[in-house]
Amino acid sequence: MDEQKKSLGPKDGNLLGNRAPEGSPAGLILAAGFSSRMGRCKALLDLAGQSALERVVRSLRLGGVERIVVVTGHYRTEVETEARRLGCSVAFNADYERGMFSSIRRGVLALDGAPALLLLPVDVPLVSFQVISALVAVHHRGSELAYPAFLGKRGHPPLIGHSLFPAVIGDDGSRGGLRPILEAREHLAQDVAVPDEAVLLDMDSPEDYEALRAKALRRDIPNEKECRALLDLAETPEEVRRHGETVADLADRLAASLAGKVPIDRQRLRAACLLHDLARTSADHALAGARFLRSWGWKGVADLVADHMDGPQGETLDEGALLFAADKAVQSSQIVGIPLRRKLMEKRFRGNAEALANALDRLDRAEAIFRALKERTGQALSL
Repeated sequence: MDEQKKSLGPKDGNLLGNRAPEGSPAGLILAAGFSSRMGRCKALLDLAGQSALERVVRSLRLGGVERIVVVTGHYRTEVETEARRLGCSVAFNADYERGMFSSIRRGVLALDGAPALLLLPVDVPLVSFQVISALVAVHHRGSELAYPAFLGKRGHPPLIGHSLFPAVIGDDGSRGGLRPILEAREHLAQDVAVPDEAVLLDMDSPEDYEALRAKALRRDIPNEKECRALLDLAETPEEVRRHGETVADLADRLAASLAGKVPIDRQRLRAACLLHDLARTSADHALAGARFLRSWGWKGVADLVADHMDGPQGETLDEGALLFAADKAVQSSQIVGIPLRRKLMEKRFRGNAEALANALDRLDRAEAIFRALKERTGQALSL
């Protein structure tokens, strides 16, 4: 997948002469709409203990954005009260009934001294601060237009440089709003690959809100599409990905056998299995993989990835134990079981006593986990 379009062309003129102001982008949060399908003010909806507006503001600030303007409209009083509580500036759009572009134009006018802006509707509330950081970094490298892209699909927030502000301010919206303005400057655009599906997820309806509320509660664990995006970013070889899928399928069978007996977080387990070798080509790949995951905010699986080589001590049946046991029972992308892995290790490390002893110790501990599974479930899992 092409991660970036690097052909940056000539820049348009800007509001303040030939040179744009220096510094980090500002944040422009759109919160002026009717929320007609939702039936409630979207900005104030609760997402894991924070309002949607608070989550957006927090991500922007943690991502390196200091100046933030919230454009208000239909729910002016409620939204402005929350925005000021969060330390943001506000800009009321008296023409909010004319649609989103009127709010964008109002916000750009309020930010005409900024070097660039990140445009984020309040109903796209779960974008991680790591995505914001990546876009801020692209701005500092000279980009005038950039989009976060999840598995090749562009999402929010776009980074819009100061050179594009005059085109926005000077447009009355009759030619289609922001989209044609940006499309006309596609030669400037960069796609920034990110492993965060939230850049594509909004909450127009109550059903959307419930889905995002559930996601907010598991924000540190990637879903399967996010795992795929992480593997893409890490440039993990295809054979390593197939290994991870086989380990994940086996670990999920182990977890299913424990249903009602031992609490296992199967989403966390599966993600960790898919990702445990994502840095397989790096030195000390377990720790390298964990660092990579933490850098994108996926701390819920990073510890499992960091420990997957040596595994847990003892026979506690948890996510780490199931990952460790499943990994040791898989050779390449085939489930072969511990006895065959033992023979393969003896052949591989013949002449290297220390390495063989370490490998056999790990297999002994994996075998102990399988015995514990049999004792707990009353049945041996057929591999």
